[in-house]
Amino acid sequence: MLATAGSSDTYRDCFLNEKLSDVVFVVEGKEMPANKYIIAMKSPVLLSTFENDGSLQRVILSDEEVSHEVFHQFLEYLYTDTLSTASLEAHARALLPLADKVAFLEIISLPVMIITLCSPTT
Repeated sequence: MLATAGSSDTYRDCFLNEKLSDVVFVVEGKEMPANKYIIAMKSPVLLSTFENDGSLQRVILSDEEVSHEVFHQFLEYLYTDTLSTASLEAHARALLPLADKVAFLEIISLPVMIITLCSPTT
């Protein structure tokens, strides 16, 4: 399990909670509700996006950008500061470019890079 220092369950109950969401990410046609404040605290790129368009309520990501499964893991990490080892091993190669795109540097840590560099390419 990858967990950042100071990780907590503070936002775990908010993850995918439709009642507390004010934005929906759509990936591969599947909706994932989110809270702009929680997301913006973790990503300066998404903070800027939400500040520039305060009325933004739906963010549609193309299949080429990211899969639903990978974005779900990424979003869960934003809320919980944890990522299972299995998820990390399965999705490290896809999580790193996504984290880089939204300037989320926490996830680009040494354990992630080691797994990515040591994993065989397919």
